[in-house]
Amino acid sequence: MDMRQSLAVLLSLLLLSSLAPAGAQQQPPPQPPPPQEPEFRVPVRVERVTTPLVVRDARGEFIYDLAREEVTLLDNGVPQQLRSFELATQPVSVVVLVDTAQRVKPLLDRVREVGILITSNILGQFGEAALLTFDSFVTRRQEFTSDAEEFLRAFERIPAGGTESRLAAVRGGLGPRATTQVVDGAEETSVRALFAATGVFDHLVIALGGGGAVGPFAELEEARLRAAFDRKFWPFMLVARHGAARIRAGGSITFITGAAARRVIPRMSGIAAVNGAIEAMIRPLARELAPTRVNAVSPGLIDTPYWHGMPAEQREAMFAQTARGLAVRRVGRPQEVADAILFLVTNGFTTGTVIECDGGVGLV
Repeated sequence: MDMRQSLAVLLSLLLLSSLAPAGAQQQPPPQPPPPQEPEFRVPVRVERVTTPLVVRDARGEFIYDLAREEVTLLDNGVPQQLRSFELATQPVSVVVLVDTAQRVKPLLDRVREVGILITSNILGQFGEAALLTFDSFVTRRQEFTSDAEEFLRAFERIPAGGTESRLAAVRGGLGPRATTQVVDGAEETSVRALFAATGVFDHLVIALGGGGAVGPFAELEEARLRAAFDRKFWPFMLVARHGAARIRAGGSITFITGAAARRVIPRMSGIAAVNGAIEAMIRPLARELAPTRVNAVSPGLIDTPYWHGMPAEQREAMFAQTARGLAVRRVGRPQEVADAILFLVTNGFTTGTVIECDGGVGLV
């Protein structure tokens, strides 16, 4: 750049400076960046890294006899030295739990297809799997097995329909005069519609299930206890309230509660609260709803399909231990609870009563 060009640039800068507003202030000089935390690096020399490998062939099946020379391990594209190579197997045990309630009936065909995924991806040569189903209670469909074909057959036999399929069996056993209807006892609109369709009748037996609030009191979460009330206490209330208005004179309401309401059973305070709340209503309702009779049956430990999801040996051991503390020296049978219900239904001079059908708990 010659002297004339330098002068021209200088004059342009002076001219621009003179055109600036009179009130403009000079920009403050830039502040230095805040100091950064010092970065510490600790060099570490790693002699060996253990890398587990799961290898399948082109068909997706596990390979158990892989040789060392068949393995190349890359780190960012760089082959690594294999100082040792060992084959090992870790057996896997899986319990598959399938919901078979009425609401999932349309999905069961797709659920059955999952069986092949379990046998091909989990069982392999050393794994094992068991199959349980549940709706109102848990049923063991397949013991632990490593036989893929046996497990698949159990999956294919998963029953459809849940409650509805059992009700169909009940209708078949009771004859053509029996009718059944699936109702959500926790949904008031559904309960109201049931009794509107039923009309007047003579006797109402309420035997909805509960459970869930079992465990040490200090660990009993509020959500679990509320859920237990939602599954039993509130449905009992809804069914009794809407059904009572349609019972003929001389009819009855019978609640099915549970021995935990009156017995000192550790870890069962939540269940005791639910059943105790129901039993506390029996006498007030017997007076308020008279001449409709109101009673309850409080069963003890009964050998029903509710316990069939438990391994047979464990179940029999529990029954034997309980039986030793009962006056009758055995657990109860479903027919014996039914007999107690039938007595309350047919005896027109009994109301405001809770029958303990428990084999004499506390007498031994």
